[in-house]
Amino acid sequence: MESFTTFEIEKKLGIPRNRLQQWIDRGFVTPSIEQASGHGTKNRFSRNDLYRMELFKRLAWYGLSRKEASEYSDISFENVGQSKYLVVKREVPDENAICMIGTMEIVSSPPEIDFNGDVLVFVVNLLLIQEKVDRKLA
Repeated sequence: MESFTTFEIEKKLGIPRNRLQQWIDRGFVTPSIEQASGHGTKNRFSRNDLYRMELFKRLAWYGLSRKEASEYSDISFENVGQSKYLVVKREVPDENAICMIGTMEIVSSPPEIDFNGDVLVFVVNLLLIQEKVDRKLA
């Protein structure tokens, strides 16, 4: 089974190890193959984990909190198939909002977007995420 260590992720994807370790420690990303359990053990990530990391990074860059980005990036790229767009819709919070209400769906074509100003919409092409990661790993 193909697996990647934090050292390999740093070299191939350019994510600094200390940042990746913070993401792991805070539960934003998790290794699906093996989680380090002490001195001499390593976190081992699958290719799907790397796709999810890239999606997490992109969603956080778009302005979602890391907690939200982690929740929305918790998908299996193996099951994406022809449904290649991740659509995240979130109400624009008012100054008294305690939390934000959001929805997520994976669709096959870019959605029609209603620009009414009350909803933030993030659309990510999942195939481009896969291609970007695959190029870096080649």
